[in-house]
Amino acid sequence: MATHADSPMMLAALRYVELGYPIFPCRVGAKLPATAHGLLDATTDAAQITAWWRRWPQANIGLACNGLVVIDVDPDGLAWPGDDDKRRGISGTGCPVQRTPRGGYHLVFGIPAGHHWRCSAGLLAPGVDVRTGGGFIVVAPSVVKGKPYRWIRPLVRKEELLLPPTWLVQELDALEQRRQSPSAGNGQQTGQQKELGLLVEGMRNAGLASLAGRLRRSGLTQPELEAALLEANRLRCRPPLPEKEVLSIAKSIGRYPPGPVESCWAMRQAWRRAVEHRRWKYATRRHF
Repeated sequence: MATHADSPMMLAALRYVELGYPIFPCRVGAKLPATAHGLLDATTDAAQITAWWRRWPQANIGLACNGLVVIDVDPDGLAWPGDDDKRRGISGTGCPVQRTPRGGYHLVFGIPAGHHWRCSAGLLAPGVDVRTGGGFIVVAPSVVKGKPYRWIRPLVRKEELLLPPTWLVQELDALEQRRQSPSAGNGQQTGQQKELGLLVEGMRNAGLASLAGRLRRSGLTQPELEAALLEANRLRCRPPLPEKEVLSIAKSIGRYPPGPVESCWAMRQAWRRAVEHRRWKYATRRHF
């Protein structure tokens, strides 16, 4: 149970849980998950929330987007949707709206029955990302680079979220159809993304943290984690995270104890071979 002495971040986190949203802590002043499995640790368990924020009183708040869709409009995408009628359609829904530290917006909607969408970055429109199942957003009163998130139109209970306007539902459906169609203009790239498990914005930190957790449990050391995550970041993240951020994930996960020596032998050997190959490749580059 929270008390008057608990931090404002904890009280806000518990309020999100009361509204029905699974949350997890992110590192102070950043979007990087603070727990071993990031997004996968999200919960509505008030006791777990309390324990996390008593450990990290100023931790930012990550909100899992399972069961909802968030349209993340970056500053580069503020001209979207480029049509007054469409803008009025969004405004008319009365959806929750959050202002981000960079000057963009999060528009939060429920998902109509029978529709299935996936996270994407810049595919709906330039500078406009989609956050849904498997993605997350950071929410107020979190602070990144000294600037806060804040709700312009407050979040409501999860079951009370309104649906996107009809035109937006149609565009999200069309986007999903393009991503699933092998004959689409970007079908080859989409197939590669599915095969390689590429991580787009909103999924990169959680995806790398989850991978790091599995590798740590399989026995990889801190230097091996760093090398493996840097390679995974290069191959799987679109766009790749800054190297400093990737190393921070490796350092955070490296604090956890490794799993039993005999566990996941094949995974451990495969990643160690990948790490050694990476070291050899870059050492070779330095000589030519």
